[in-house]
Amino acid sequence: MKKTTKNLPIFMIFFSVLLALTVFLDVLKTDDGDIIMDGLKAIFGGEVASIGSFASVVVSFSLMNFIAFFLPVILAILLFVLGGKRKKGEPINILLGLLLSASFVFSIVIINNLGMHTTGSVSVGSIGTNYNYEGSKLAIGSIFALVFSAGGILGSLFYSFDQLR
Repeated sequence: MKKTTKNLPIFMIFFSVLLALTVFLDVLKTDDGDIIMDGLKAIFGGEVASIGSFASVVVSFSLMNFIAFFLPVILAILLFVLGGKRKKGEPINILLGLLLSASFVFSIVIINNLGMHTTGSVSVGSIGTNYNYEGSKLAIGSIFALVFSAGGILGSLFYSFDQLR
């Protein structure tokens, strides 16, 4: 059991890195199954479509999407670095474990509503309007991200409660 709890930070890094890598997969699709965009475009934005200089569809940068995909990696590495130097049961270990759990929960909530947090603008000539992808469905990358977040929650909660023993 002791060896398992020593390896928990590595498992949490594993789940958080897998979560971050899902940005390279498709995350949003239409009702018909046509892919709308991958995670990089949902986070950092960019042009989705254009008809010359006449019309264009551009996705904006989304801080919420960025935090959902990358905050768990940052906190897992922090937990690994700081937690490895401290004794079991120190408050910082418990706090980092709970913060990591909270970041994975946050990721599940945001990724489950990814279309609502992904915004863009359409411009035709000089007329433009803003919109979001609220009606879109989750693609395979989002589903994997939800699974990896759930694994991260379990691992980080187990780590936090193990610190209390």
